[in-house]
Amino acid sequence: MSTESGIEKLFERSRFIFRGKVLKVGTSNLKSLKAEERTAVVGVEKVYRAAPALQALAGTEVTVLLQTPGSVAEGQSTVFFTNGWQYGERVAVREEGHLEGSDIPERVGLMLNWHERSHLRERTDAATAVIVGVVQGLAAAQPGERQRSEHDPIWWKATLVVSSVLKGKAEEGSTVEVYFANSKDIAWYKTPKFHPGDRGVVLLVVRMIKGIAGEHFVADDPRDFLPLDRLEDIRDAIGSESRGAE
Repeated sequence: MSTESGIEKLFERSRFIFRGKVLKVGTSNLKSLKAEERTAVVGVEKVYRAAPALQALAGTEVTVLLQTPGSVAEGQSTVFFTNGWQYGERVAVREEGHLEGSDIPERVGLMLNWHERSHLRERTDAATAVIVGVVQGLAAAQPGERQRSEHDPIWWKATLVVSSVLKGKAEEGSTVEVYFANSKDIAWYKTPKFHPGDRGVVLLVVRMIKGIAGEHFVADDPRDFLPLDRLEDIRDAIGSESRGAE
């Protein structure tokens, strides 16, 4: 499978894409997973796409459940398209397919770039306002309240000074309060965490927050607070010129 449509289908089906070297076939490095013809231990050389639980696997070994027995050989390096499967002392993944060729990493990179731009466009479309701002101060949204559950977002609010406006009705020089999840739980650890003095592009959505009266600006997606070097990407996603100077 080496056509453009083939790699696109593999990309869409796979949450963990990596280049790896096959170390041994017909084996497993998980005690809970029995070795069989379709299992292979693979050294992860480079991660291209990964869910949070799999992002730190470069330089480690994983067990891959192959689509077809005998489809890889020991010593072979290839790009694997997989999804997480079993987790223990090591990780096992299910293969959707694998591709060889010097152009495959570049094509995967182009797809990742397109995917990121597409999601960024969706996020800017949904945003009530997009600003460039500086964090002036922080406060707990519900002072004195304890964490209610393991996955409680622990809402805090950041006060930002608006330096320019890319979308929406915020005023330059004004301040806005932005609610964000201050929890480090796996459900929230990738969402924006503001600190005094932070400066960047902020995508704001107005919505209700459970347990807090009224509607508020909320930034709770990993793309909602981006560094200034992403400014042109944001402008492209919005599709219009920003006003004001950064």
